[in-house]
Amino acid sequence: MYLLRRLLARYKSEQEKPSLDISKKLKSTITYEIRDVDGKLVRKETFPCNSWTARLAELLYSFINLWMDTYTSATGYVASTPLLFSTVAGYSANLNINTSSSAHRYGVKAPAGVDYAGIVVGSDSTAVSLTNIKLLNQITQAYLDHGAVSTSYSSTATSFTIQISRTFTNSAATSITIREIGIYMAIVNASGYQDAVCLARDVPPTSIVLQLNQTLTITYTISYSI
Repeated sequence: MYLLRRLLARYKSEQEKPSLDISKKLKSTITYEIRDVDGKLVRKETFPCNSWTARLAELLYSFINLWMDTYTSATGYVASTPLLFSTVAGYSANLNINTSSSAHRYGVKAPAGVDYAGIVVGSDSTAVSLTNIKLLNQITQAYLDHGAVSTSYSSTATSFTIQISRTFTNSAATSITIREIGIYMAIVNASGYQDAVCLARDVPPTSIVLQLNQTLTITYTISYSI
């Protein structure tokens, strides 16, 4: 009996230890809602977002690795060394965090009608890969109305939540089938040239079929708790 009590006490102690598994603390999900022309909910589903690309890692590393420009009267501004990204268009761009005129502006909070930034959708169900630099067959604004991207952030002493959301409307004459979802971060240089970096590409468990005049709202949720 003494040995049994010792074993039970040890088991309880192990169970009470803080979890070191970051996957239980850092979570990302995708939720989508389809509504009809009257706003009635037709379908809703939430599934894990497991398909962040290597571009996201490059973005995080850029913030960690780069420093501000240095300035001397002899040389002027000397830019920090940027990390190059593979862009949607197939070029190399940089996230140059400095004060020079060549710095790139960036973001995912796109206005309505913009399909090169924010949450984007496509029709290819090929398995995801860390090396993905874009959706494999994007459905553009010409075929599906893209609403404005909204974002939110909240935090407490023990957790934070980030959300990115966008609503699409099918104004076409036929149904539209969506088999891939992603996030594009726009990069715009001083000359106004626009490109984007694919931060995420996911393939939903089942295809999303959007009928005429239906709306599709997609929300990425990223949360962390200590």
